[in-house]
Amino acid sequence: MFLIQVTLRLVWMLQNVEALKKAAKCRQVMFGTLDTWLLYKLTEGKLHVTDVSNASATGFYDPFTMKWAYWLLRLFNIPGDILPEVWDTAADFGYISSHIVGADIPIRSLVCCLVETMRLVVQVKPTEKLFWLK
Repeated sequence: MFLIQVTLRLVWMLQNVEALKKAAKCRQVMFGTLDTWLLYKLTEGKLHVTDVSNASATGFYDPFTMKWAYWLLRLFNIPGDILPEVWDTAADFGYISSHIVGADIPIRSLVCCLVETMRLVVQVKPTEKLFWLK
């Protein structure tokens, strides 16, 4: 039930938040769960990815095909290019930037608390404005 709410919240925002609607048309919007946003920030914008379990929590990911459910995205008029790449949970996710913590620290797994993955983060690139849905 909650997954549907997150999906419908994103749909509503893309239809009713003018700044987000314009940014989506210009391909300047990124969608992801909390893990996606944290990884993006920790790698200083190098990675816009998530793992299978967090992708599934969005309600847009088809666990049978192991791909984004583009039929569902079309149904809700959600641009597929705003979605992160989906990687294995134990993938090499690069490094936390040395500018953040003083040394490059490897990120070897992507795990977020289930409650946190249910939150929706939409970032508009030019302004770095966050649209945060709970």
